[in-house]
Amino acid sequence: MQQEIERLKRKYIFSASAIVIAVIWGMLLVMNLLIQMLFRANSSNADAMILQAAKSYDYQTETMLLSEMEQNADGDYLIPRSIRSVDSITLSGTIRSDSDSESWYCGGGGLMYLEETANQQELVYREYTFNKDTSEVTIDFQNDNTLKRERSAEARQTSGLTTDNFLVSIVWWTSREDVSLALDRITIHYLKERASNDILHLSYSDLFENQIPEVLSERNSFYLVTDSGGSLSAVCSGNLPTQISSEEAETLVSDVLQQHRDSGSISVQKSYQYTIVPYHDFQIILFQQDQSGQKTLHQILWISIFSGFLMTLILIAVIVLLSKHMVKPLSDSFSRQKQFISNAGHELKTPVTVISATTDLLERKHGSDCLYDTIKAQSEKMSRLIAELLELTRFSEKSKDTADFRLFSVSETVETTLLYFESRAFESEHSLHLEIAEDLTMYGDALKIERLVGILIDNALKYADAKTEIQFCLTERNHRILFTCSNFCSDLTPEQMDHLFDRFYRAEESHSHQKEGFGLGLSIAQAITQQHKGEISASLQENRITFTVKLQKS
Repeated sequence: MQQEIERLKRKYIFSASAIVIAVIWGMLLVMNLLIQMLFRANSSNADAMILQAAKSYDYQTETMLLSEMEQNADGDYLIPRSIRSVDSITLSGTIRSDSDSESWYCGGGGLMYLEETANQQELVYREYTFNKDTSEVTIDFQNDNTLKRERSAEARQTSGLTTDNFLVSIVWWTSREDVSLALDRITIHYLKERASNDILHLSYSDLFENQIPEVLSERNSFYLVTDSGGSLSAVCSGNLPTQISSEEAETLVSDVLQQHRDSGSISVQKSYQYTIVPYHDFQIILFQQDQSGQKTLHQILWISIFSGFLMTLILIAVIVLLSKHMVKPLSDSFSRQKQFISNAGHELKTPVTVISATTDLLERKHGSDCLYDTIKAQSEKMSRLIAELLELTRFSEKSKDTADFRLFSVSETVETTLLYFESRAFESEHSLHLEIAEDLTMYGDALKIERLVGILIDNALKYADAKTEIQFCLTERNHRILFTCSNFCSDLTPEQMDHLFDRFYRAEESHSHQKEGFGLGLSIAQAITQQHKGEISASLQENRITFTVKLQKS
């Protein structure tokens, strides 16, 4: 019974621990999955926000305030863009006259740039004219209506012109002295293919007028814009600490396009995920790297694993402590039951002995009588029951007692025990088939092993089908002593197998009055086996029941 209590305790610890582990790690898994989903949702929102802003920007048009442009010694504005990439230019300004009576007036100036022809540089300028009520003037560079004039090298040097910029002059002339013209800004309309020094450079502050969304500050990101042929048109350095140069951007575009995929990863000092999104005649290549987010996710994962292990260990320790309290009532009940059986057995031995002795005296005095025979038979039966109860109690109390253990020949012990049962088998018309391995020894209590073998054979003789064979085998397997005892028992059902080792349980209840015994034999056999740190089991297959006992040799 103590073994059953320990088994129940282990089962409780294992089941409760399994539930705790499943719940804790299940919750941690769900939590991490939700965090991953939230992270991906934020990443998708950031992508969508950047792409929306990127698509809304006009990459073929650039507006510059002249007040922010560099001026040369003559006061003209130097625009750091190459005319080679310009389709047209729109000048915005205000022309006014001090006289309100004037019905018409005008003023103008020019755009100047250097053009290389036949290994020579030629200064070219185009005039612009503002008339009354005109606020914008567009100069189309695709027509040939240009005026070209040669200037001295000194004049070119003082103007600050190179092949990579052009000059917007201050006002050259007005129709009247009281007319004034002020230029505010210049809007450049680019060709689809640009020169490398005319690639548009942006940041998120150029895309978001009011404030850069907070979600974009959580990750490093930028994007590049190319035409359908892969030529770079614009670079948005996003929220990177340093601006991406045109050369770096062109290298990135080349590396991405060589992968021939719409999405993937690429390294730019750090690893970035990229996505190519077509948009009209352009394609936007978005690069994104959430270093802080990934680091946070890894930290959360490691914290989850550590806290999961810690909580699991704490709860398992609590379960182990609680298990002692859980089985304590059962253990106490079992102890009281053992004490009661022991006390009752000792208390009953005296009156049963007195009854038996008194019956013998009355029989001698008055002669034999059927009543005396009945009293004697029941007294003997009661004595056997008390003896078996006390024996079972002793085995339970001394389940770990090995004081009587010795090295002995288990083969000789089994053979000696079976000699007595051969005559009983003959009388009950059963045949014994014995297979006893020779010279097998083990460390244990020879008397108790003899008792164990006797219980198995006695049980087989009682419940075996009439005129059938009983097999008993003693072998050594995997350095363990193995007993097997099998017999046919057609009345036994699989449902009864779970109760065979219960105290006072007897199979074939309808015929139990015809069988001698009290249903304690197999319980005693189990106690003997457990005392020898062995295992005993029963199996039923095709109406044949087999008891198997495995014992340690030492």
